Amino acid sequence: MQKTITPIDNTVYVEREYHSTKIEQTIDNSMKAQREWSNLNVNERVKLLKNFVEDFLSKGDVIGEELSRQIGRPISQAAGELNGFKERADYMLSIAEKKLANIDVTKDSNFKSFIKRKALGIVFVIAPWNYPYLVAVNSIIPAMASGNTVILKHSAQTPLCAEQLYQSAKKTLPKDVFNYLHLNHEDGLKVVSDKRINFVSFTGSVKAGYDVQKSNSYKIY
Repeated sequence: MQKTITPIDNTVYVEREYHSTKIEQTIDNSMKAQREWSNLNVNERVKLLKNFVEDFLSKGDVIGEELSRQIGRPISQAAGELNGFKERADYMLSIAEKKLANIDVTKDSNFKSFIKRKALGIVFVIAPWNYPYLVAVNSIIPAMASGNTVILKHSAQTPLCAEQLYQSAKKTLPKDVFNYLHLNHEDGLKVVSDKRINFVSFTGSVKAGYDVQKSNSYKIY
């Protein structure tokens, strides 16, 4: 059982079962969803992701209180993190079409040569507790805009952050484009080492970073 102790009064604020038994199915679902998601054009994905961002931000009051109770930050500072989330998401979505477009490298008039960007597959995001939304948005938005599906593992201190993002994704995105797992450290490393995971985005401690790197060195971080 995963327990989140609030720094406000050192009581248990959130309890969640670990998702050890859901790893296999979640990865499998993400793989299936990625095939259709990557077939959408960039504009279609961006439009859906804008709806995702809008729905998430509409819950600002609830998210702000949850954030304060999970990490102990004054509730007055929650708006700053959500504003940062919006600014980063809006910017990344505004440049997605340009940045993901084919790159013309034609040198011979008889041939058209170009570099085409292709989605990697499944992106596993390991996010920290201190800026749980502000850091996570840096990975999840560009990953999904590029045609990848995302599985998010948030810190045990901030499980509700993953759940809030997931609830918005359920309402606005195709099924299983975005998923989350509550995992202990060992099970998190099992996901990292799974060959169906194509990219790992990690933010956390130096020790945990070394563990992630050792779990599978063939992936890009």
